[in-house]
Amino acid sequence: MRHIKYIPNIMLSCLIAFGCVGCSGAEISQSEQNNLLEQNEELKAQLDKYLDKYNTTLEQYNQLLVENATLKETLDEYQEATIPTKVVGGFSATVRDVMPDYCLDFTTPQVAIVTCFQDGPFTIFIGEERAKGLTIGETYYFEFKETEIGRLTEKEFNNGWADPKKVIEQYGVPIETIRLAKEDELGLESLKVHFEISR
Repeated sequence: MRHIKYIPNIMLSCLIAFGCVGCSGAEISQSEQNNLLEQNEELKAQLDKYLDKYNTTLEQYNQLLVENATLKETLDEYQEATIPTKVVGGFSATVRDVMPDYCLDFTTPQVAIVTCFQDGPFTIFIGEERAKGLTIGETYYFEFKETEIGRLTEKEFNNGWADPKKVIEQYGVPIETIRLAKEDELGLESLKVHFEISR
């Protein structure tokens, strides 16, 4: 944009130069004079084209500035209205089955099918080694790796606790440790997943 705005001045200087030649005292033939007039007209036409292009480009540039300012304002409003969030804690769930992931492996058990208290089944990828240590029918405490998940709205954040299934499927938060659930981690006390502000 910095260079474009100088084009009209450059072209105008050329026109002035030709005008000065035409007004000088030097004698020129009619043919030369006609040639200069033709060149002058061509320069005028080119100048008009450049001016049109310049004005169009300037309009587009100004429009982009407006759009950029609007986007920045929207982003600022979004950041003010949302909270940087991380997932902490874990949940207790009963292992119903252990199976392959059926994506890259059709035989090695790496995925646990589990159910939380009074809820339907969902799957957790735990890997081959940890899958070997699980007993079908036992209830385990699955602890999430503390993970930043981006920004949540104030309403989502103030909900307080997070659905384990959503944390796994939507945010992709991995399981860090698995152990047998304690008495105070069963039933209504089985969900201990919650959001915290990420610093």
